[in-house]
Amino acid sequence: MAKLYAESLSQTLGCTVCVTDTDQIVAASGSGKKDLQDQFIGRDFEYALKERSQILASAGDSSYIKVTADMKDYKNEAVCPIICEGDVIGSVVLLNKDEKKKFGEVEQRVAYSAADFLGRQMG
Repeated sequence: MAKLYAESLSQTLGCTVCVTDTDQIVAASGSGKKDLQDQFIGRDFEYALKERSQILASAGDSSYIKVTADMKDYKNEAVCPIICEGDVIGSVVLLNKDEKKKFGEVEQRVAYSAADFLGRQMG
């Protein structure tokens, strides 16, 4: 289900969409999906998930956290944890390589809605 959801969001928004569990990227869609699919998430990203952090940032911002240790080329990210029965079980991540198209409130709300939906489906 996560893969179909990621593909649908990616086509709608025109960006890369990833769904993670607490260890790795379990579904990826959009440009760069081959580089991200099944990669383990970075330690800083894992910590942000445990803290239930919602992130809306551009590369270079202090709040920007790479999803994987060797992730490159992405200029914007919107991240929302997936919470199921009170526990963080993963995240929805929107990524963008285009510097001119900066993520904003719309992308953050989409990530939140997707995470909320997936969290309810897993319960």
